[in-house]
Amino acid sequence: MSNLPAVTVDGAITSSDVMKFISDPEQFPISYIVEDPETIAARIEAQEMQAQTAEQLFGGLGDTALHGEDLIGKTFQLISCQWRQSDYAETGGFPVFGVFTIATADGSIETLVCGARSVVRKAAIAHAKGFLPYWVKMEAIPSKTKGQKPILDLVSGTQPVQLEDGSSF
Repeated sequence: MSNLPAVTVDGAITSSDVMKFISDPEQFPISYIVEDPETIAARIEAQEMQAQTAEQLFGGLGDTALHGEDLIGKTFQLISCQWRQSDYAETGGFPVFGVFTIATADGSIETLVCGARSVVRKAAIAHAKGFLPYWVKMEAIPSKTKGQKPILDLVSGTQPVQLEDGSSF
């Protein structure tokens, strides 16, 4: 573990921060970034102000986030990335997870949360390099350890074809 002091940032953790951590975790430990509480409050307030429905404002039943496992084998458009610190870092897990805005094949805009290292790494690189929005597919690679979840990964996806009746394939 690094002897670096904790650093408070006025903005959110960026895709560049995630890439720096992946490249050199000892020199750029995400766990030493502490987001300013006023910045967090402002971000929440902005999300609430942008709500278009009561469900979006209050977190109704239809407004729950998707998880990586929900999208295995499915194609979606990765639109944007936000990063949050993960509690799993204390137990050896990855110290950050992504909160992604995605568009599904039927055109609905959803929130995806995922902390799988390969998903976080590829999304951070794509976001930092300006590759988004981009159509991807969530794949699951079976774990070699019995009882462990599959390893999630993002691969290139094919944009669905929209038919005249509004459906897609």
